[in-house]
Amino acid sequence: GAALLRWLVPQILLPKTYEGTLALAAILMNMVAFTVAAVSLHNLTVYNLLAVDHPPDKGRKPNTEEKRRSNDIDMFARRTCQMFCFNPAGVFFTAAYSESLFSALTFTGHAIIARGRYRIMTIQTKRKMSF
Repeated sequence: GAALLRWLVPQILLPKTYEGTLALAAILMNMVAFTVAAVSLHNLTVYNLLAVDHPPDKGRKPNTEEKRRSNDIDMFARRTCQMFCFNPAGVFFTAAYSESLFSALTFTGHAIIARGRYRIMTIQTKRKMSF
């Protein structure tokens, strides 16, 4: 991470030591992983709440009750993401710990399962891991 950061960013913007650059790279990577985790949590919440309702027919337009329900689901998913992003433990998501990466991988995996695409992922994994 630090070598890539030294290659991409001008030297005047980076810390003077390699350890400082390494810490900056870790924080930037954790911020990206935290953003992926928040987006995946939003998708996971939406898919789980939509799974409770029966999806409307594709041939007709949704009525006002279905539109209201969709807006309520989106508002609840946004509130869930806000609570995830702005909690007292949020400092651990920007520090050089593994919580951001763990959350990103966990929420993304659960969102894939909620969509029902887990079979595609397992088939691709089997192909890549064949010896």
